[in-house]
Amino acid sequence: MSKESVSFPGWDWDDPDGLARHLDTFSARVAVCEKLEPLGTPPHNRADFEALGLTGLEFAAFKTAHPQGLGTDFTPLRGPGQATEPGTLYQVDGERCFTQLDISEPLPFADASVDWVYAEHLIEHVTMPVAVGWLTEARRVLRPGGVLRLTTLTSPATCAATPPTTASWPATGGG
Repeated sequence: MSKESVSFPGWDWDDPDGLARHLDTFSARVAVCEKLEPLGTPPHNRADFEALGLTGLEFAAFKTAHPQGLGTDFTPLRGPGQATEPGTLYQVDGERCFTQLDISEPLPFADASVDWVYAEHLIEHVTMPVAVGWLTEARRVLRPGGVLRLTTLTSPATCAATPPTTASWPATGGG
């Protein structure tokens, strides 16, 4: 049974292909900031992250709320007269850092480079091969003992695709 979203008129969360048609319009409304300042290349290893005061990665986050997080998203973030491009680190509204990247590709960070990885409402919007690849990469970039936190929708499609398990997947740093 499909349900149209009250917050997102015209969106049917059980119809990913239909959602894709709304993505550009939605992103144009939310992927905006008042100030976008290029800072150079994104951090690569733990020392680079520490030099920027960053300890973790937040995926599907134009503007991470975590002061020590590097926000990332596939969609460009737009500021006055410019938009982000992959391969560049930006400061957003004079506060947080952001880089644009594609989670279907290997993450451009060294093994064991971050303490935490967080993604909210990301994994349910990608195919199973992309999800598995991204989870493998998230584990690789986490330091030993690092934390991976995922929040996701609970839908019949998600539950049907996910076998019940109580296994844990500790980060070992470097795969």
